[in-house]
Amino acid sequence: MDVGLWRLVSPVGSSKSRLVVEENVRHRGAAKVIGFLSNRKPNTGAMQSVLGKRLEEGGYAVRFYEKESAALAAGSELLDRIARECRRAINGTGD
Repeated sequence: MDVGLWRLVSPVGSSKSRLVVEENVRHRGAAKVIGFLSNRKPNTGAMQSVLGKRLEEGGYAVRFYEKESAALAAGSELLDRIARECRRAINGTGD
């Protein structure tokens, strides 16, 4: 897997050139925590690991989570945990 330069773009067509994560104290210290939810498909872990390292270099804390199965939706307990512990979450697929 080539881990060269990545460019993050907004799926809503924003012209902003950088990813901005707002600081918000309402989330009990989770303002600088980014969560990664793996769907357990091949390559998901590798992709999330590389992006996670880059976010850590930028001063963010990173947490990783996994669904029980690629075929099933994430359970409400897991989603609630992610919502409590993280300000933002990235759901990744490695297809």
